[in-house]
Amino acid sequence: MRRATTSVDRELEVLPRLAIDGVRGRELRVVGARGWGGVEARGDNVTWLGYPSDAELARQYRGAAVVVYPSRFEGFGMPIVEAMACGVPVVASSHPSLDEACGDVALRADDPDAVAAAVEQAIADRGDLVPRGLEHAARFTAEANALAHLEAWS
Repeated sequence: MRRATTSVDRELEVLPRLAIDGVRGRELRVVGARGWGGVEARGDNVTWLGYPSDAELARQYRGAAVVVYPSRFEGFGMPIVEAMACGVPVVASSHPSLDEACGDVALRADDPDAVAAAVEQAIADRGDLVPRGLEHAARFTAEANALAHLEAWS
């Protein structure tokens, strides 16, 4: 029986494809339970963070070159907005559930080669993507959320 490919599997396929500044690969930091979905990754370039505190998660975002969010099973994609609010470019899957969170700022890619190319592009275009991401993320306020709920119930 073949196991379904998870988002983390897809991330691990991308690592060897990255060649940035002549250095092969990047470190992948994974948030969530180790082994979730049957995925277990080991190696010098993979760090499992478990469930960091909100402050630690924000620190991880701010220290990232790019946040890659390849999920295909989301209702919104809050980590995309969180990463943008921390000033980090985002590469996300092209699943329609992530459209609102991504806006026209996140780079969208699905297969490992396209994700690797998008990561390189996000790093190259960081000067453009970061301010646009900050502006996009600023739209998602508690007040905007409340107004959207009121409108939905009207």
